[in-house]
Amino acid sequence: MPVLSEIRFIADSGSVRKARCLIANFLERLVPPEALEAAVLLTSELATLSASGAASQFAVSACLAAAWLRVSLSDDDCRFPGLEAENSTDLPDGLLIVHSLATEWGIEQTVSSRSMWFELDLLSPDLYTYMA
Repeated sequence: MPVLSEIRFIADSGSVRKARCLIANFLERLVPPEALEAAVLLTSELATLSASGAASQFAVSACLAAAWLRVSLSDDDCRFPGLEAENSTDLPDGLLIVHSLATEWGIEQTVSSRSMWFELDLLSPDLYTYMA
């Protein structure tokens, strides 16, 4: 089971690109091209939320198990952007993309931070094909 241990980034816009590259390099030879594209896009959306909300840094980790990929981002921002809305169409754009593409996703609160994550079912690429 390939695992990408937690890597920390400074919370700035340049780190979003670094997080995308980290996930792309980790998954490059492990998943189908459609899953790689979806994972990089979803990582970018969550990293953008982390970089804009975290006080100092955010962390990225990933785990590939059987036919599932899980990518997690954690930061020190305890807010849950748009989740107070009752309708998923009221989510911020980045989370709307995550909601549309990910097989599963969520945001969890810890004592002093939040963890945002998504999962992709690698056996069902039609589930995470983006319809523009």
